Amino acid sequence: MSKKGITYEKGQWLFSMDRLRLQPDHVQSRVRLLQGSATDLVTALRPDTDLPFDNVLCLDAAYHFNTRALFFRQVTHVLKPGGCLGMYDLILSPSFSTRRSLPWKWRVLAKALDIPLVNWMNQQQYEAQLTQAGFDDVDIELLDPAVVFGGLSAHCFKQLSLVNHWHLGHWTHAAYLRVSGYLFGYLATAECWMPAIITARRPLSAGQSAHADKK
Repeated sequence: MSKKGITYEKGQWLFSMDRLRLQPDHVQSRVRLLQGSATDLVTALRPDTDLPFDNVLCLDAAYHFNTRALFFRQVTHVLKPGGCLGMYDLILSPSFSTRRSLPWKWRVLAKALDIPLVNWMNQQQYEAQLTQAGFDDVDIELLDPAVVFGGLSAHCFKQLSLVNHWHLGHWTHAAYLRVSGYLFGYLATAECWMPAIITARRPLSAGQSAHADKK
């Protein structure tokens, strides 16, 4: 089974290509890494004889897309009928009914982190957007922010202690870890973003669920 990976950032793509070249030939032959936009998958993957795909996986990225809704529509063009979209994403906490109710500090944070406000939506809005794009069997599992963000915060500070102890890297690396550690620590208790695992399927055909019994 072959795998394709796409990133918009050239630096990430080059770094991934370097790591792939270190892998055995049988691994390299099954993996293709591309630079392109998740909101224009049809162009990024053309020409590709493996289309459509059995599954599409998007981890910790969709909230940056401009827009997430466009990404959902693109996935339906490259996913097989009955295929699954799996995601780790961020969903607006039930504490905020709509993105219009967000305090100004969250709007500033969204701007700083390059997260379009249109992507800030609660669980019901998120599910409706997937359904509107043509998916069914939508399942959204909300995760505990204290566990996810708290764990990331602890990891950042652990890495920071190692950087300082061994005098590794540039001072900007230590600054990045420190800021990230405080940010994740804040998100762990701020009750704004809810980390979530999302799955959805492209229907086998119009009006037919992917889990329908075969006769």
